[in-house]
Amino acid sequence: MKFRPLVSGWILSLAICLGTVATWSGRAAENVLYRHHSLGSIGFLASTNGNLFRETWELPNAVLLRKQLEGQLAEVLIKEFLPTAAASNQVSRTAPLVADVLERETLVDVRGEGEKRSWVLAIQLPEPRRKAWDATLKGLAAEAKLAPGAEATLEGYPGWSLQATKLRLSWASAGDWLVAGIGAEPPAQLAAVLQEIRKSGRPAPALDGRWLEVNADLGELSKTFPVIPQFLSAKAELTLTPRSKNVRTEAKLRFAEPIPWHPEPWQLPLENVHDPIVGFAAARGIQPLLEKHPDLISLGLPALPNQACGWSLARIPYIAALACPMPQSSNVIFKALQGLPTLLTNYGRVAGQFIWATNSGQMAWQGLPFVGPTARPLMDGGREFLFASILPPPNTGRRPPEELFSFTNRADLAYYDWEITEERVNAWRYIYQIGLLVFGRISPDTNAPAQRLMEDLSHGERLGNCVTELAITGPSEMTFLRNSPVGLTGLEIVNALRWVGSANFPFTYERAPHLDLKKVGAERRAARATNGPAAQPGIPALPGLRPPPGGFRPGGTNGAPVRRTPTNSLTRPLPQPQSKPPAAGSPPNQP
Repeated sequence: MKFRPLVSGWILSLAICLGTVATWSGRAAENVLYRHHSLGSIGFLASTNGNLFRETWELPNAVLLRKQLEGQLAEVLIKEFLPTAAASNQVSRTAPLVADVLERETLVDVRGEGEKRSWVLAIQLPEPRRKAWDATLKGLAAEAKLAPGAEATLEGYPGWSLQATKLRLSWASAGDWLVAGIGAEPPAQLAAVLQEIRKSGRPAPALDGRWLEVNADLGELSKTFPVIPQFLSAKAELTLTPRSKNVRTEAKLRFAEPIPWHPEPWQLPLENVHDPIVGFAAARGIQPLLEKHPDLISLGLPALPNQACGWSLARIPYIAALACPMPQSSNVIFKALQGLPTLLTNYGRVAGQFIWATNSGQMAWQGLPFVGPTARPLMDGGREFLFASILPPPNTGRRPPEELFSFTNRADLAYYDWEITEERVNAWRYIYQIGLLVFGRISPDTNAPAQRLMEDLSHGERLGNCVTELAITGPSEMTFLRNSPVGLTGLEIVNALRWVGSANFPFTYERAPHLDLKKVGAERRAARATNGPAAQPGIPALPGLRPPPGGFRPGGTNGAPVRRTPTNSLTRPLPQPQSKPPAAGSPPNQP
């Protein structure tokens, strides 16, 4: 069962999915399915910029998570290419090859469709590792009982070639590079890469300060990786470049058809947005996307919004709100109430009950632990909004600084997001755990490296400001720009770390299994009968509300200072507003 976000999260899912591919870019190529050129961790750790990314990469729990991922991906590769091999025996031999791909400069090129698909990998390795690759590949072939391979000369370089089921695997050492290709026929790109190495000593031009370039056909990739939504069926080009302490993500998305988007004045409920705000996002032109969402189709709503904005406050992670300009919003809420309880059963056993307040036109989801989701009409500046919240934001009487909303000057801007990333990681951890409780699903192991890394990233001042912009820069072109600590927002970090533990990783994002309440009850009764502690495997536990090292500071949340107005000596200021709308494709609020 594939993961589908709930309505409020889906409204902003365009940015989430862009973050998921936020390491993709490159030069256009006619028939490229996926191509990336990576500097590798050895290269970017030697960089003098991108400090926050490099510090996060070297966290102990990040190291443990990479070790886990190396094993997971090794197992996937063995099952994909050598299904007859004894995977349990070969994962430990193959995982170091995956580690090399993460650490070393690499070029990956995937082309073609179906049985004609071919893969080429060029990786820069010292001689001992090139020999280790040669021995491991031959050992895997023997384990899989493939036809014996033979020495081969590939573009003048000594190599090896063997038949693996319907695929032929060939590789050769070319100077400092090991180049491998696999396909029904020897890939044409294998010869092209080897020829380029003979000509220039490299398979492709140097990255020139960038950490990563990738070029991808997202529409074709979604057939193999359904986690990529269909509305992102575009050719993507993106670069990841270190800038000062942050990293800068730049992407172009080119669609086959014109984008059904037209600029319209922003409608934001600014009278109801109050400090201490730690995240704000807004999108417009979203109605065509919402009209295709299966959950919204099933509800049969009389109207769908074309804009939405969401914001979150510090201190309490469940204080998060969503607002959409919507005349007669009470009619929409009442219609949603009629189908929502049934719809939510698609996600699991639903706790609580839905209440309708006739006088106020408000819907409330009552009986849930810690939270009280509501949806109601909201008047702001003479306009009506549909307002929904997990817990309603309080009116603190403090307005956010005006520069937060300077993005409204951009005529081409479709989406904007600003956040303090560690605050949002912390909040989404809690929100996900509440979701597991509400829908009766098993919680991930809190000692798993992904969960421990999530904990690390949710406290202190490790990360900071993340600014994302998505602009319509042509009839069928979107431009994505982000300045951030690690390339991802808080929601994307939490989604990615939960995805690692998903049953069908990396192909789909599976929901957590249902909690077996009968089994839990039997274990509790047995424990009481023996006067022992009750075992509670898999019962969701909320992250601990413990103070960070050094204790809580006034005006701070979880050890991270709340962003203040410019007159209050910003510890981490918002990027300064631009004096005029920037030209198409210009950077968003450069650090």
